[in-house]
Parts: sequence; structure tokens; C-alpha cells
Amino acid sequence: MFMSNARRFWSGWELPLVLLFCLLTLASARPVDAATGPQLLQQGQILIEANCADCMGATKEKLLQGIGKVGEALRQGIADEAAAYHALARGYMVLAYVYAPPDSAEMKLMQEKQQSALKRATELDPHNTEILDEYASTFTDPKDAVAVWRRILAIDPSHQGALFGAGRYEVTHGEVEEGLVKMRKAFETSSGAMAYFYGTNLQWTLSELGRNEEALKVKKIVELLPRE
Repeated sequence: MFMSNARRFWSGWELPLVLLFCLLTLASARPVDAATGPQLLQQGQILIEANCADCMGATKEKLLQGIGKVGEALRQGIADEAAAYHALARGYMVLAYVYAPPDSAEMKLMQEKQQSALKRATELDPHNTEILDEYASTFTDPKDAVAVWRRILAIDPSHQGALFGAGRYEVTHGEVEEGLVKMRKAFETSSGAMAYFYGTNLQWTLSELGRNEEALKVKKIVELLPRE
């Protein structure tokens, strides 16, 4: 009798409501901190930037957490993959130059991961000069770096870092006048500590070429600039 009454009770309109209640209960039991791909990317970017080489309170553990969050964002699938690979590259750079022993296998591995992440970022966002500039800095062979600097200059002819890098390469590879034009432009369009850096290098380059009068003119300007 009891079972018969129970079947009659659950066969009515109450059953859908009970099922709905169960589903809502299960949904509320899901972790409240489950983040979406974009949220994970943002969280990872913040952790990586906050645990840079010069950041106060930075730790390797927090940096690895940031890298992990960005990696999980990529696994989940996000629209801005270029930003994710860019963030990963910055994380790997810090691991390579801050936490890995100098000239170690670990350092080399992190450098390779940095370069690989930047390469992927440039493929996804080929007109991003910031990413391209960082990618150029990962090469030990100047021929590889100058190819990237020239890509940057095709996008932004006034990019100071690319002007200086490509110019210095050209001066040392037989294209002296073309290279000096680029190096001068980098110096003349920059300010502060970067102007000091570009100017000092331009002065040395002119001296190496035996163009001492030009080097002296640059030196007089450089001496008035802040070093930091």
C-alpha cells in the first residue's frame, strides 16, 4: 500500500520540481572559484607581472602559479592567444635569468621556452611590434635578430629599438651610411636614459669608424643626458 501510494505521489507534477531542485543543488555545489579562460589569463598575467625580476615580494612559487593559470587558459580556449603566449614568454624569461643557475640546462630550457612562446605570439599577432621586439632579443645570432628588426621597421619606421639594432648590424656588415642614419634616428627621437644609451653607442661607433669630429659632437650632447 505504501509503495503504491508513493508511486502515485511521484508520478504527479511534483516530480519535475524535485528533479529541478536536485539539479540546482548539484550546480550550487560546484566550486565557486572555477574561472573561465579569460579570467585565468587575467589572473595569470597579474601574477607574472607582479613577480618580475625587480618586483618587491616576488617569488618563484607565485610566478609558476601565474604561468600555470595562463597555460590552463590556453587549454580551455581563449580568443586572445597572442596575449597568453606573450605572458608565458615573460614568465619564462624571469625563470631563466632570475631563478635558473647561470649557463645551466635549466636556464637554456627556459630561454628556449621563452623564444618558442614569442614565436607563437608573433604568428598570432604579426603586427605587434612590442612582441616582435622581445622576440628579436632572444636571438644570439645577429642575422636572425636583424630580420625581426626589419619586420618591425616595415610596420613602424620610427621604432627606436629596431632602428638601433638594425642600424648597428648594418654598420658592422658593410652598410655604414644606412646604419648610421638608423642609429642617429634612434638617438635623436629618444629621451632620458634611452637617449643616453643610444647616444653612447652611436659615439663609440663613430669613434670606431674614425669619425672623431662627429663622435665628439654626439659626446657633448650625451654628457648632458641622465643615465637612469
